[in-house]
Amino acid sequence: MMTVTYADNSTVFKNKKLGTAAVKIETAVNKKLVSITDSGTREVLGVMQGNLLDLLHDLDDAIATRNKSQFETSLSKFLAQYRLLQSTLKLAPKGADVKKEDDVKMDTGTGAKILYYADSFEGKRTAGGDVFSQTFFSAARCVTPLNTLIQVINGERSVIVKNNDRPNCAVHADIIDLSKNAFTSIGKLSTGKLSGSIISLR
Repeated sequence: MMTVTYADNSTVFKNKKLGTAAVKIETAVNKKLVSITDSGTREVLGVMQGNLLDLLHDLDDAIATRNKSQFETSLSKFLAQYRLLQSTLKLAPKGADVKKEDDVKMDTGTGAKILYYADSFEGKRTAGGDVFSQTFFSAARCVTPLNTLIQVINGERSVIVKNNDRPNCAVHADIIDLSKNAFTSIGKLSTGKLSGSIISLR
């Protein structure tokens, strides 16, 4: 499995409020990690924490350079990823390491077809019961259980999303649809589709 390491968490922020937010996120995750020994869950939380800190640095740069467009984009991604982190912290298991061999497994290996949602789905109900938004970090996939987390990998970039929907499985059983926010974390919308790997995180 891909291991993601973030080494610059102690970087000083130009904006003090963002620095405070970074400390609060690290504190919340580290507090939860004390009671979790499951290695898969620990890795998921570590990746999420790193993604949020990266987005806080993007916000810090946008404020410093007065780049309104970058600020709005980074803020939207941060809020969506933060909501996913909060949900994951609540659902994360406690206690002894009960990880089984198939708890974390590669769904398709390499070559998975990664697409993104059309805007016409905005605001519609997903198969998992959520309301879809392009700003969320969510996905639609046929072979993955609903309302579970998956890691989507494109080269050296990856994103963790909640699989809360289904595509048309009779026609597109081998694809994964990502929200635009999630897709742009690992590639450019202009490409139309990506080829990568998918890991189920249970």
